[in-house]
Amino acid sequence: MTKPQGATNVDVAVVRAACEVNLFGLIQTTTTLLPLVLKSSKPNILNISTDMASNTHQAHPGRYHLVAYNTSKAAANSYTIALASELKGKAIVNALTPGFTTTKLNGYATGPGAKTAEEAAVLIAKWVLEEEKSGLFIGPDGNEFPW
Repeated sequence: MTKPQGATNVDVAVVRAACEVNLFGLIQTTTTLLPLVLKSSKPNILNISTDMASNTHQAHPGRYHLVAYNTSKAAANSYTIALASELKGKAIVNALTPGFTTTKLNGYATGPGAKTAEEAAVLIAKWVLEEEKSGLFIGPDGNEFPW
């Protein structure tokens, strides 16, 4: 990120751009594809999130804050909760954070506990193909994570 993302110096245009992709894009894609999803034999919507969107984790001292990114993803989590509530009994709806994953987004950064995209995909596939629970935020270990 080349522009500041602190709470007191973030450029609102950066927040808007992040929300355009992570929130508005998510909502538009979901509402556009929802009629097809609901025709599936196992309707399932899995939104990819981040631990940085967990309000519980953001509230801990010393956490890294990228205000535009964290805010846009936290808003997407809120949308996921509303969607799960509205589609209860009709579709499985969850958010999932695969944890720190080495991708183009982070410059293919590596470090302790970093996952490859393939490792993250295994967790994602499990929740799309096998699980029946809905309305959850799933963490990198496959267990429920705090919103």
